[in-house]
Amino acid sequence: MIEAKEFDEKFDRGEDIDEYLDLENPILLNDLVSENVTITLSEDLKNRLLKFSKKLNLSFEDTIKAILAKEVGLI
Repeated sequence: MIEAKEFDEKFDRGEDIDEYLDLENPILLNDLVSENVTITLSEDLKNRLLKFSKKLNLSFEDTIKAILAKEVGLI
């Protein structure tokens, strides 16, 4: 088992993290029931999220969904 902080540090350094992923039982955010919400972001936060989404190779929307899901314990 690996702590989240260590996992994040390995990911940020570009290290191989495959051994820590459960690829046979993924949690797919698209499988959850969806509902539209509107939020207002500061320009700085929006730009940071855009940069982060490019780093993760995710869409802006998927990045926000993943961050929120992680923070509330869905993933």
